[in-house]
Amino acid sequence: MLFPGNNAAGAEDMIAALGRERVLIGLPNAGGDRQGYLVHHVWSRWFPLLLSELDGSRTARAEAIVQLLRGAGLRARVQKNLGAYQKTHFAGLAPFAGALYRVGGDVRKLAHTS
Repeated sequence: MLFPGNNAAGAEDMIAALGRERVLIGLPNAGGDRQGYLVHHVWSRWFPLLLSELDGSRTARAEAIVQLLRGAGLRARVQKNLGAYQKTHFAGLAPFAGALYRVGGDVRKLAHTS
């Protein structure tokens, strides 16, 4: 099972439920928000979907999933040590989100705020 998301807590719950050999992690490089039952999704073709085996190795199954995603028109690649990548991504994302919230979601205004 491939679990794309930004899970800074790690994959231990998924491993406990499914077994280590059945879990791959991913980072979709997408975002959005939910308003009631409506989900606003933001995704950029410029950033690939990243996926990884838990130990960071390149395996035939990870490469096969990348090829499947590419066949569907998505950019994808295997990323070594994605668990660490997810944690550092989350560490930067939380303060950025707070700052963006403070300026009402206006990225240009944030860029000009000291």
